[in-house]
Amino acid sequence: MKSLYIILIALLCCNLASCYDDKGNYDYTDIFEISIDSIQERYSCLALLDTLNITPEVAPKDVEYEYFWGVYANNTSGITPILDTLCKTCELHYPVQLQPGSYTLVFCAREKETGIASFEDTQLQVATSLTSGWYILRSQNGYTDLDLFASQGKIENVIASNNGGKNLKGEAETVLYTRVYRVWDAEMKRYQQTATLMALSSDELYSIRASNGSIIRTSDDFFMKGLTR
Repeated sequence: MKSLYIILIALLCCNLASCYDDKGNYDYTDIFEISIDSIQERYSCLALLDTLNITPEVAPKDVEYEYFWGVYANNTSGITPILDTLCKTCELHYPVQLQPGSYTLVFCAREKETGIASFEDTQLQVATSLTSGWYILRSQNGYTDLDLFASQGKIENVIASNNGGKNLKGEAETVLYTRVYRVWDAEMKRYQQTATLMALSSDELYSIRASNGSIIRTSDDFFMKGLTR
């Protein structure tokens, strides 16, 4: 039994000696990290009037990056928000065409060689500039649109700018404003009194939401069509 103890002690001493003599030959590579600076925590702007200008500082500077700016709406009531691309450059110069509301801006810098990326997000509050000023209904090249002369400046083509280029056919006739136009709210499931512009041309009639310039109704759905036998 004593000889067995002697063998075990000898093996333990050999293992300790081998651990002690191991000088190590390991090469640890520093983790590549990207830092992003000069982006504020929050931005605010007026739709259709302001241009959002942001110049991030990305480090280290001696490598090549790919960039991305995107935006998505907050408070989407359980619906997965969609990230819309604004640009693929480091600097953001965006003439704001978003609907009034709260958004999240996302900036990404990706190092081309390694594929390592860093993200930075910030809050964006977009307000409307369409609720104060003088509206002028005018026609050009057979189409009619609204221009707004506000204290912040002139906004042209309010209807087309907020409805994918769509505006009224024909020559300008008249424009009216009301605060009590009743509009169906699908989320609340009831009609809501809504500040509305009524734009009439020689060919069409539109009701337009004053808060964001979106079309509520066109000539095709203002009135119930009569039944035919």
